[in-house]
Amino acid sequence: MKQGYLEYKESGYEWLGEIPLHWELKKAKWSFKEKSIKGYPDELLLSVSKGKGVIPRGELENKTVMAFKDLQNFKLVLPEDFVIHLRSFQSGFEMSMNKGIVSPAYTVFSCKNGLLPSYYKFLFYMQNFIDAIASTTQSLRDGKPIAYRDFSNMVLPFPKYNEQVKIANFLKVKLKEVDNLIYTKKKLILLLEQQRQSIITEAVTKGLNPNVKMKDSGIEWIGEIPEHWSTLALKHIASEKKHSFVDGPFGSDLKNEEYVDSGVPVIQLNNIKNGDLRVINMNFVTKEKSEQLKRHIAYPGDLVIAKMASPIARSAVVPKTYENYVIVADCIKLKLKENYLNHYINFAMNTPFTIAQAESFANGTTRSRVNLSIIKNLKLPIPSFEEQKEIASYLTLKVSEVNNVIKAVENQIQKLKEYRQALIYEAVTGKIDVRDMELDEVR
Repeated sequence: MKQGYLEYKESGYEWLGEIPLHWELKKAKWSFKEKSIKGYPDELLLSVSKGKGVIPRGELENKTVMAFKDLQNFKLVLPEDFVIHLRSFQSGFEMSMNKGIVSPAYTVFSCKNGLLPSYYKFLFYMQNFIDAIASTTQSLRDGKPIAYRDFSNMVLPFPKYNEQVKIANFLKVKLKEVDNLIYTKKKLILLLEQQRQSIITEAVTKGLNPNVKMKDSGIEWIGEIPEHWSTLALKHIASEKKHSFVDGPFGSDLKNEEYVDSGVPVIQLNNIKNGDLRVINMNFVTKEKSEQLKRHIAYPGDLVIAKMASPIARSAVVPKTYENYVIVADCIKLKLKENYLNHYINFAMNTPFTIAQAESFANGTTRSRVNLSIIKNLKLPIPSFEEQKEIASYLTLKVSEVNNVIKAVENQIQKLKEYRQALIYEAVTGKIDVRDMELDEVR
């Protein structure tokens, strides 16, 4: 069991709690200094990434092509400098391990002599610190990043330098252990998701009878299907009723300022995920507004399909949570004919072969997008209605089993993240004493 220090004192600040008696408390401005060094346009262009720190822009995933002007005005960052970025109120301040330049929108500061930057890196990552500075700063109300003046007036703990070294080394080793566990569990989730996808793809292309005679589907992405199955485009299985296969309203017909706190829910791209419709964090419109958009209303049992955002053409069955829903411009709603089962079609839509079909026709320079015409012509393997029901029942059970395992692993990851935060808090605020702990003990 880890031991604390012998004597403590009240810090006077809720986010810090008690700290060791011999630690100092003082305002940040006496130990840190803001920097704004410009005129180095040829230095490496850096970006701030949550959790990764200040890194070369080329290392960013999903980076967009941007032309930067006035690099003369970009701020110089040296190794072990800190950057206050636009999302600091969510993830803390980031420490750079690189020399380069950042946008003038960022604030750069560094430690004065006698401080170990890596100790304060952990302090600035601490959730209590992030919450404390977010609650005191005025900048967030104006949509601006945290101001240096707000940080400079915060009271921080200052252990002796040798303690800062011990704490930073302890956390470096222990957090690496935790991060390795999290990484392993995330890999397991990827494997489980692949298993889930394989189960679905196998069932909707081969059926449940392993001895059935097969034939070529005639579609590259689908391959062979049972001999008695057919392949049909979505337009041929859509209901013939009015407004059964339509996309959402033009942007001008449904504006953000028309959203309200309750009423008829609005289905957006982020609600369609992994074959399910997530009825969380939804926007709403009034009943009167929904009646103006009646062509774009989706009812429980309908399918909704995404026109963009990866993976394109993903779908979900509209649940019975609400009486009806309105779809946005980047979504499509599909009501099926009576002899086609929504849950079977949904499973078939969320497979690599359907997504590959959609992507082959997609357009867009930075984000792939498909239109209603493309979606209407996507082809799926179609068994008899009875077989659709059998396959859907089988997949509902199997997918639920895999999803339960995934959820259990996700809960384990969440507990590890909470333990990680607790470990940082306890070490950087002196709730545990790591001064006499040899690194060999925690490797």
